[in-house]
Amino acid sequence: MTQPHGERSGETTLVVCWQLAGPPPIRVTVRPMLICLRVQRQRPDDGREASTFLFRFEQAEVLIGRSEAVEVRLPDPAVSLVHARILRRRGGKLVLVDDGSTNGTYVDGVRVEVGRARRLRAGSRIVAGPYVIDVLDPSSQASATATGRADTASYARQMVLEVMNKLAGDVPTIVVLEGPNAGAKLSLARDETIVGRADECDLALSDADCSRQHLRLARRDGVTYAVDLGSKNGVDLERADEAPQRIEGELALRADDVLHLGQTRLQLRDAVACELDALAEAHDAPLDDPLAGLLDDAPPAHPPRYEDEDEALVDDDHDGVDDGGDVAAASDARQQLAAPAAPASRVAAPAPAARSRDATLVIIVLVVAAVAGAIVYLLL
Repeated sequence: MTQPHGERSGETTLVVCWQLAGPPPIRVTVRPMLICLRVQRQRPDDGREASTFLFRFEQAEVLIGRSEAVEVRLPDPAVSLVHARILRRRGGKLVLVDDGSTNGTYVDGVRVEVGRARRLRAGSRIVAGPYVIDVLDPSSQASATATGRADTASYARQMVLEVMNKLAGDVPTIVVLEGPNAGAKLSLARDETIVGRADECDLALSDADCSRQHLRLARRDGVTYAVDLGSKNGVDLERADEAPQRIEGELALRADDVLHLGQTRLQLRDAVACELDALAEAHDAPLDDPLAGLLDDAPPAHPPRYEDEDEALVDDDHDGVDDGGDVAAASDARQQLAAPAAPASRVAAPAPAARSRDATLVIIVLVVAAVAGAIVYLLL
């Protein structure tokens, strides 16, 4: 008999079992077709060629937007927090749904109607804010590794660096995480920054447990150094995956290091992290012409095709697979995206029997192979 054996990232394992004693059951892993995207910013501020980023996903839904929670993070205020989503439907068909973005989502030069599922094909070109997203043929990426959360974060940092036009020496910021001055921030633009209780300090703290001049932060060659200025209670360094240590003399800091002085905890944030935080909190920036300068070399535009447009589109490639139906508009997409709606009820004809017979033949072949293996095992 056959039975599904769990799923992971869209994978399905088919287990072929038999009652006779014999070798272990045959497991056939069926991997879903990848959603493959190539992303490039097309409005570089300094005229340089922007980098290209490749995304590969196994899951059936990919979110695009400015938020940290999406799979394709595009750090620009012209992109909404949750801008659009790409869905893989039955038969491997891809569709795109705009989730009420401020500047709209365009496929091959045509704006996608909010809440309607726009068909995508290999070669389709998507525009979201200043970014162009090309849909790639998944067969050319079959052996590629899927994009993970760490990759998404790394790509977003690189995109911000290009916009800032600074590949090194970015000015960091110290942020007060805890204490009487929680939430305070100070850019380390000067060579030296003094932190303490005195009013004349660059960062004056209302912390009774801090000395008047407690800590000096010095910047040299793009590196930030911490020096305890002989404070009464000292300065402790808290670094990820390491035990806290007392700072003695001068110590080089890393991004995201935390300094503990008195009741106050300070964190060193690099410029890119601060910019990403600011973008996540920013309001959408409307564009007068969202397509300006973006489609000069675009591929020929396909006519706009929506899955709920007409019956022909529901099975527009005549492969016998129901390509889906209406997609309900996401009324609260930034909080929780609605699941794709059920196929359109007007499609009454079932899939051709040939497709069902093919699947049955595959299962029969697997079962016969398994039984033959068991018989050979018993005879030997």
